[in-house]
Amino acid sequence: MSGNTPHLVFEQVQARVDIPIISIVEATFVQTKELGIERIGLIGTKFTMEHDFFKKPFVSDHKEIFVPTPNEQDYIHRKIVEELEKGIVKEETKARFLEIIQQMVHRDQLEGMILGCTELPMIIKKNDLELPILNTTEIHVNKIVDTIFLNQ
Repeated sequence: MSGNTPHLVFEQVQARVDIPIISIVEATFVQTKELGIERIGLIGTKFTMEHDFFKKPFVSDHKEIFVPTPNEQDYIHRKIVEELEKGIVKEETKARFLEIIQQMVHRDQLEGMILGCTELPMIIKKNDLELPILNTTEIHVNKIVDTIFLNQ
């Protein structure tokens, strides 16, 4: 499952197949632990930000995970759907995303930011912020590759 939002049903899908599925959520959670991050931000589709499927492993491990305000979530979701999913990257959208993230960093004293939508790395790059950016797509692919090579 290569998207973040479909992980809402990860456990149900895993229960119905005979092969292991690598969770993008679990792989991202492990990465935050390796980095020693205790307070992490999450941006993505409104569905990912509103529901707890991405937050569960963090909360279970007593980590704090924060999402944007409802108005910020609406903006991020709209721009993902109207622009990024269509391959459109606008500088003014990037500037607003970074402004929202900086507000979250200040408001919630974040130590890292999860890009919880596979389209977000199109607009937000690692050197755009002074804190660790966790690109879930990159983390997931690396975990898949590592798993393949470990099982050969």
